[in-house]
Amino acid sequence: NEKLPFTADLAENFGATLHLLKVYNTPLKVIRNRIDGFAKEAVGFLKDREVRFVLDEVETNNVVAGILTYAREKNMDLIAIMTEQGNASANRFLGPYAQQVINNAKIPVMSLRAKDYNEKSEEM
Repeated sequence: NEKLPFTADLAENFGATLHLLKVYNTPLKVIRNRIDGFAKEAVGFLKDREVRFVLDEVETNNVVAGILTYAREKNMDLIAIMTEQGNASANRFLGPYAQQVINNAKIPVMSLRAKDYNEKSEEM
C-alpha cells in the first residue's frame, strides 16, 4: 500500500491503467485474508483518486514466476515493487522476492522506498 500513492501519481501523469495483482501462494486463510484486506484498501484509494485500475489475482507456487508471467501475458510496461516491506505477515512472504523480480524481469522494475516518497509528499 505504501507504493500506491507514487504509482497512482505515475499512472495519472501518463494516462496509464494500474494492475493491482493479488498473488496467492498459500492456502492459509489468514494470509489470503490479509492480502484481500490490502487489496480492498488499495481499491478504495484508487477509486477515491479516480485512477484507472484493474484488480486481478493469480494462484502460484512461485510468487516471482506468478508476477513475471502476469506481467508478460498482460504486456505490462512496468512493475512497481517495494524494496523494504513491513513486518506484517503477508509482507514477510513478499520481502525476499523483490530482488528476484528485479533480477528476472524482462521489463523495467521500479523499486520504491515508501518512507522517502511519503515523507516528500507530506512536506509539499
